[in-house]
Amino acid sequence: MVRLYAPEAKKGKEIILSKDQIRHLKVLRLRPGEPIYVFDGKGDEFKGTYTEKVRLGKLNLGEELIPQKESAVKITLGICSPKATRLDFLVEKVSELGVFEIIPLITQRTIVKPRENKIERLQKIAVAACEQSGRSVIPSISAPKTLQKTLSECKYDQIFICHSSGKPLQASFNEKSKRVLLLVGPEGDFTHEELSLAEKKGAEKVSLGSTTLRIETAGISSVAQTIGFYLEQKVYK
Repeated sequence: MVRLYAPEAKKGKEIILSKDQIRHLKVLRLRPGEPIYVFDGKGDEFKGTYTEKVRLGKLNLGEELIPQKESAVKITLGICSPKATRLDFLVEKVSELGVFEIIPLITQRTIVKPRENKIERLQKIAVAACEQSGRSVIPSISAPKTLQKTLSECKYDQIFICHSSGKPLQASFNEKSKRVLLLVGPEGDFTHEELSLAEKKGAEKVSLGSTTLRIETAGISSVAQTIGFYLEQKVYK
């Protein structure tokens, strides 16, 4: 299946393809009449058809919305950035899984703080992951935030802070929750003060298992366990 991201996509409208998209379609050697699916990154997806106009960078979209299966539970992952390409890998995988928002966390023991140009690159990785995985909602990646600022945004039904002393994450979910915040600390873990601050803000300490995980593994595991729980509950729209 060929999928492209176009934020301006609307049913029945013509979109202008980028040079990269034209090049990508050329490599695929599509034949006239083959379908091309286009999503707007906000949840809507449309079907177009490959024609000679596509070679010129123009694609007409159909009138019908393609049904989507996105989790009704919006998962925000607040996570300290791992080193080097491990952050790229993390963003790619949690985007495929279904995360709604990613917040690079700044804590007392944070080592890596992504710069603005890195955030832009990570957003492109998220787009590519959604194109590949079939998602029509692209997760947003915010500028780095402190733990305190992240906790002060009172928009979550449940907040989980990952720590070895917590109870199992899968035993902590409330199926009625619509917004969930998952917090994953740096390699040196959260400090006692940070854990105390989080708990005062209503966070629950949760464990992801009996082994010590890398930052990116913990992030992927926490999102996968959350998606898995709500998938079992069939909390999908």
